[in-house]
Amino acid sequence: FNINDLPNSSMNLVISKRRAGKSYLVEHIIEDMKRHNLVDVCLLFTGTNAGFERVCNDPECRFNSLDKLVGIVENYKKMNDYNKQAPKSKQFKIKTTIIIDDLAQDLKSKKFSILNNLAINGRHYAYSPLRLDFFILGQSTTLFSRSMRLNADTISFTQIPSFKEFEMLRDE
Repeated sequence: FNINDLPNSSMNLVISKRRAGKSYLVEHIIEDMKRHNLVDVCLLFTGTNAGFERVCNDPECRFNSLDKLVGIVENYKKMNDYNKQAPKSKQFKIKTTIIIDDLAQDLKSKKFSILNNLAINGRHYAYSPLRLDFFILGQSTTLFSRSMRLNADTISFTQIPSFKEFEMLRDE
């Protein structure tokens, strides 16, 4: 896996059973992204406030709900619009990676349909020199809507949770 093959403003799903290495895999990928200057800021949205200390240890970059996500995405849209008409020397150049972990219930709620929109249109919210990458971790393939799965740039498994889910993925 060449980290430079990851598209700008990517949507990445990581699916596996509990304690199967999802967090470790994402930390490793983000560390590699940092080495290649693809990340300036890492934000963690988690229901447990656990993990990811190697890539996101600033308490101000850790959130226990998805409430702030909408504002972050709106700010990126505004910066992107500004960059379209600004001289190159005055453009915003921030590269943000967002991790969403242990918020399975929130992913399914209508309030956060933003994640479906991000999977489909998110790449349009942060054209280069901006970058807005998402890593969303879950224990079940069905946690993610079909449109999220079909529009994800990468889907990684450390273990496929069940044979039924394997068959579903195979058929998609």
